[in-house]
Amino acid sequence: MIVIMSLEYDVLIIGGGAAGLMCAASLTSRGVSNIAVIERNDRVGKKLLMTGNGRCNVTNTSAVAGDYNTDDQDKLSSIFEKFGISDTMTFFEDELKVKLTDKGDLIYPRTLRSNTVLDSLRFYCEDHGVAFITDTLVREISADNVINGSYKARYIVISTGGASYPVTGSDGNSYKFINSVIHDNSAFAPVCPGLVPLMSSDKDIKALSGSKAHARIRLFIDRKECACEDGELLFTDYGISGICVMQLSSVYNIRKLTGLKDAYVLVDLLPELSAEEAKEQIDKRLSSSSQRSVAEQLSGLLPINIAEVVSKRKGDLLDNIRNFRIDISGSLDMDRAQVTIGGIKLSALNDGMSLRKRDDIYVIGEAVNVDGPCGGYNLQWAWTSAFAAADDISKRLS
Repeated sequence: MIVIMSLEYDVLIIGGGAAGLMCAASLTSRGVSNIAVIERNDRVGKKLLMTGNGRCNVTNTSAVAGDYNTDDQDKLSSIFEKFGISDTMTFFEDELKVKLTDKGDLIYPRTLRSNTVLDSLRFYCEDHGVAFITDTLVREISADNVINGSYKARYIVISTGGASYPVTGSDGNSYKFINSVIHDNSAFAPVCPGLVPLMSSDKDIKALSGSKAHARIRLFIDRKECACEDGELLFTDYGISGICVMQLSSVYNIRKLTGLKDAYVLVDLLPELSAEEAKEQIDKRLSSSSQRSVAEQLSGLLPINIAEVVSKRKGDLLDNIRNFRIDISGSLDMDRAQVTIGGIKLSALNDGMSLRKRDDIYVIGEAVNVDGPCGGYNLQWAWTSAFAAADDISKRLS
């Protein structure tokens, strides 16, 4: 790490996660010097190491601004037009020297290791003179940009994350000190967990804990279908999980903020088959003369424990297989969420990511009310917002 020689900087970045490190790297690539990153943990990038199951899904080539939840879609589109996916991939390949590889739309480092991405950012910053101040929790920002009464900067970038995975340091603390400088509660969108498993109190669901099935899952809130996802469904002792469920959870929790009476999902356990094909597959396996239970006869079509639960439910067997109902009682908390929904509103920021009410302070990454699906979308927002802030700051310093 760079030895800290000064208490005054041109740019102080609070939070050494994906967005903060990219902002520092992007600033130095634009010729800005005298930069420091303040990190509450003993090392930077703790949460970045967890992304993509340790493989770091850097971006997604199909991502567009419309895929994200935010309060200002026009501004988000404008930011993505200036700093998009191709800019990200070029920076990683040309500046950070990270060879990228694709798995469909998903872009990873060739090593398939998240520490490759972290090391490339950290090494680049260190090689360009960025100072790292670790084990330092920011408690206050004064009116003249003094942090904790010690560190002063011309510009401050807040990249402390949201409130998801608080064990990594992103515990929502950023919202408090952002509001301490703008004094405007209306500038914040309500916060809730995103990309998180869903809970169910259905007794027969708990009996399926550990089972998996390829499924199509439709989410209903107050009896109206709100979203649909295909993928692997994982049954747990608290409810359901899997990427498809995590995607639906964001829709569920956003609606929950405004109030809902009930929610449930209908699971199609044979999504690749038409209704006629599914009926044919079921009928040819069932025999009134068989000594086997219905579940046992269906074991070549469905996992036997799932078939057992489905066959014991009242009603038509085919309908139960195509519309297996699971009542939703809630979601797990922030400690299991992959992303935070809500935060400082994008509309409370200028196009360059500075606060409208305090334009020498910038907010980037997960602290902003922008969240996307699984699959590299949220890291792309970290990179995009970091590029936008770095570009704006470098122009103001020049």
